Amino acid sequence: KKDVNSGKLKPEMILVCNHLLNDLKHPNEYIRGSTLRLLCRIDEVEILEQLIPQILQNLEHRHSYVRKNAILSIMAIVSNPNNEYLIPDATQRIYQVLETETNNLCKRNAFLFLTNCDLKNSLKFFLTIQDQIGNYPETMQITILELMRKVCRSLPVPKSIFVKCTAKLLESHSNAVIYESANTLLSLTPLDSAVNKALESYARLLQNESDQNVKLIVINRLNSLKIRYERNLK
Repeated sequence: KKDVNSGKLKPEMILVCNHLLNDLKHPNEYIRGSTLRLLCRIDEVEILEQLIPQILQNLEHRHSYVRKNAILSIMAIVSNPNNEYLIPDATQRIYQVLETETNNLCKRNAFLFLTNCDLKNSLKFFLTIQDQIGNYPETMQITILELMRKVCRSLPVPKSIFVKCTAKLLESHSNAVIYESANTLLSLTPLDSAVNKALESYARLLQNESDQNVKLIVINRLNSLKIRYERNLK
């Protein structure tokens, strides 16, 4: 990648940079999107810094495939402590995307970015949508549950603000959301009413789920809870 003596990029790598830049400007949205996904695996500053302006521009592309992968590539760059300075206003940009984006997958990726890179802003956005949480798709709901668990571990906020939303998600039509909601609810509160709701949800999953692998996961989860909630499981 670099010349041993000078420490600079070899000429062939400069050609690679130019090729990547051209692909980020390509009229075909799938080539743009695939290139943005590729950049998630590149951590060389000398390569990335030449591509940043075009990566950011792709946040506003008309096609959602490009926008969702632009968000992921920015998240990969910012998540690397050595590269985060390349986009100092990344959080503000993605928060704006989150507020204006209409595509569910792009919105979920933006929310995942904040959950991983800026927990306070992720919580701020959650508080604006908590009453509509049941209207969001499965992937967004699971990311919201991940946020709740992270916030409770990292920020001095009352867990009670999440209990109502988590209980609401137990009524989801998605078994994955129900399972994650039950896990989250048990981590939020020791109240018998909440514990019973979570355990009832596990039982409902066992009754309704036909996939044996999923049933095995739920059974293992119940076994792990047996000692802690023995009274509630009787």
